[in-house]
Amino acid sequence: MTMARGTSAGLLVPLTLVYGLNFVDRQIVSLLAEPIRRELGLSDAEIGLLSGTLFALFYATLAIPASILSQRWRPGRFIAVCVVLFSGATALCGAATNFLAMACGRMLVGIGEAGTAPVSVALIIDQTAPQRRGRAIGLFTAGAHGGLIIGFVLAGFVATQFGWRVVFLGLGGLGLAVALFAWTQLGTLPRAAPPTAPPLRTTLHEIIRDRVLMGVISCWVLSLLGGYGILSWLPAWLVRVQGLSLTKAGMFMALGAGLLAGAGTIASGMLADRLSRRSTAAPLMLAAAAAWIGALTFAVALQISSRTLALALVLLGLAVSTVFQTCLTPVMQARVEPRARAPLTAIVLFLGNLLGLGLGPLLVGALSDALDEAGRADALAIAMTAACAPLIAAGFFLARASRAITATQSRE
Repeated sequence: MTMARGTSAGLLVPLTLVYGLNFVDRQIVSLLAEPIRRELGLSDAEIGLLSGTLFALFYATLAIPASILSQRWRPGRFIAVCVVLFSGATALCGAATNFLAMACGRMLVGIGEAGTAPVSVALIIDQTAPQRRGRAIGLFTAGAHGGLIIGFVLAGFVATQFGWRVVFLGLGGLGLAVALFAWTQLGTLPRAAPPTAPPLRTTLHEIIRDRVLMGVISCWVLSLLGGYGILSWLPAWLVRVQGLSLTKAGMFMALGAGLLAGAGTIASGMLADRLSRRSTAAPLMLAAAAAWIGALTFAVALQISSRTLALALVLLGLAVSTVFQTCLTPVMQARVEPRARAPLTAIVLFLGNLLGLGLGPLLVGALSDALDEAGRADALAIAMTAACAPLIAAGFFLARASRAITATQSRE
């Protein structure tokens, strides 16, 4: 496929809308965790399973075969069909009356969403000039935050006025409209990769041989493990610990995880593009600094008694929480041949979602339950603070990878 000089709005707008809806459907259980937990009689560990593990298990496992299957279909139509599937499953969650029914719905959401992100990222990378990829990925990733701004505000209000089930039903209906728009805008796009794309084992071998790429992928996983462990439980912490109403919690999450994180994503994408012109290692140091800042601000916020200062620090942490995505994605994609980008994206999403999203919320929930049984009144806050450790580790490994790239370039 011929590399375009930029990224057309006709491509980026529908893909960003899909990703925004994708992220709202993924995170909606976290926002509504408290009313769902109370009505269905669930533990924190079960909420962790619904918000993370059960979704991530299918989302991560099917991302790789979905990326391979998409190479034989027109990618726009493939994405639209996947949107119909995960939107219908979200609507079904609104009818759940017990943990098992909700779990089945969340697994179906994971199956549907597995076919969207790998194909979308590959399309953007293939049709964007190298020096503009950080910005394009930043704009695309900002779609998640744009979706959260609207989704969290409306979901908090609707859940307060009409109940949490209406939120799920409404998201399902919205998804059908987005699927139709994606079909009409992207339906005629050619395949994202040629039919001669390398076998998955070839891409895996290419990754294993590249120690820098292996290190960057490991940092991606660690960032998601800590990030999802904190993000998934923030709404519950706001309601349960800080005493906010569900409507106010939704507005706070819209401001932090939506507006500020989205602005941080776009700004870091632009900065990463500028830094990469000087050194390909510089974006990794930017990601490392963001990981350390995020870990510090979240850890302090979760342990101090001042609600005003705690909420302010959480907003700062959310503002830098997605910097690693815009910094690491172009670096990883640039280290493989173009036809291996979709399989690479699927592999990265598999590891990141299975180990990050799959384990982060569950581990925090299980630790919270254990501490609560031990009589700790601040069980949830302590469990969330523990999730800062992977962010600190990711920062150190990213700094090490940056030095390795710099050393290699100096020898060349």
